[in-house]
Amino acid sequence: PFTFETARRLRLLGLLVAGLVLWSELLPLLVRALIPTFYAPGVAEPLSHYVQLNTEGLPGGMALWAVVIITLVYSRGVELSREAELVI
Repeated sequence: PFTFETARRLRLLGLLVAGLVLWSELLPLLVRALIPTFYAPGVAEPLSHYVQLNTEGLPGGMALWAVVIITLVYSRGVELSREAELVI
């Protein structure tokens, strides 16, 4: 089960999760920049300031760390498997 191909796929999965985490952090800033500024009487700040993008449910930093740790452990398993093949 410990192959270089699977380790490569896990690294790619880690990059995809990292991209998703980065995107979920940048997306609210992008939404705020794209929403036009409009004011309401009696409100100090523009109403567009109160618009928030709900990114709840998207994988966050914990998912990224989990994938990174799994990838490192799996890569070490590939190294140990390769060494075991050379010993025999």
